[in-house]
Amino acid sequence: MSRVNEVRHLIAEAIDAVAAPVVRERVIERALDLAGADEVPDQGRHIRVFIREHLAAALAEAMEREAAESVVHSLSPLMERTSGAEMTGLHHAIDLGPLPVSQLVEPTVRVPEAPKLRLAAPRASEGGTLSVLVLFSSDDEKQKRIAAALDDGAPTCRAPNSLAMLDALRDHGDEGAVVVVDCVDVSVEPWALIALGGQIGPGARLLFWGPAPDFELELSHLDGRRWRTASAAVTPEQIARICCALVRAPAPR
Repeated sequence: MSRVNEVRHLIAEAIDAVAAPVVRERVIERALDLAGADEVPDQGRHIRVFIREHLAAALAEAMEREAAESVVHSLSPLMERTSGAEMTGLHHAIDLGPLPVSQLVEPTVRVPEAPKLRLAAPRASEGGTLSVLVLFSSDDEKQKRIAAALDDGAPTCRAPNSLAMLDALRDHGDEGAVVVVDCVDVSVEPWALIALGGQIGPGARLLFWGPAPDFELELSHLDGRRWRTASAAVTPEQIARICCALVRAPAPR
């Protein structure tokens, strides 16, 4: 299986924020054409050159100046984070195939032959506390209810994309952090989070809230020390309590 190109997914997320999927694909293919490359680069200097020169030029051709500049600006954390070292993602991940996002999870049940996700387990800690809850959800009300349930116990950040999630974990520290992925009111494709697993620090855990049966079946074949699932019927207040319990309990074996 081919390794997931994390940089392409992050660029696609940034373009999706201002343009339709058909524009996103056209822009990325045009940028690759200008770069004379077959794939989006995944090494530090090459990423910066690709975004600043080739992607910026393709964006300028496809959309208004303000929108084009906003895409490049939103990718600034990615360019700053890549200082020459290769992106350290998963080396045995699911091949997500071509975008759009709707194709990332197939509608049929699949039984993988072997585990695809290998992440280091968080440190066992009897007295851990929730440091930050990062929520992927398109529902503002859910965030408000979770934040109210936590009170001042931990900040609740709603992440519009994967880069914002990584920045939140960097700002607050990933030790004791929980990333909640709302699989009902979706704001990010759940498989995209798994593809970025190598970028998520070992102290953070993932909670998938209301995953579809097909996706939950896939999760059952993955390394279970970093993730948990919660039913779609679970309330935001219960999600807050689950997140606190996740970081207070020892790492499951």
